[in-house]
Amino acid sequence: MGIIIKEKKHYLTRFPIGLFIIILIGLAPMIIGAIGLIMTDGFGHGGDNYWMAFHWYVYFTVPVAGILFLIYSLIIVIDTIALWLRN
Repeated sequence: MGIIIKEKKHYLTRFPIGLFIIILIGLAPMIIGAIGLIMTDGFGHGGDNYWMAFHWYVYFTVPVAGILFLIYSLIIVIDTIALWLRN
């Protein structure tokens, strides 16, 4: 029995949603900085600038999102093999 993919229809629901969440986690500082840039009147206001959030993007969230993506991909591969063997 699979962990995430238990039926063929889960490829259309759980798989893309999981990938979207991982991408959202990885890009969160850039998205928050861009929203702050839109809400203020220009560059250089500290944390509301996406260039100021770039080091968080590079040092923390990208590696975390990469590790989550590798784990998620491994689980998907294991679930796919289990689904093929079950049918």
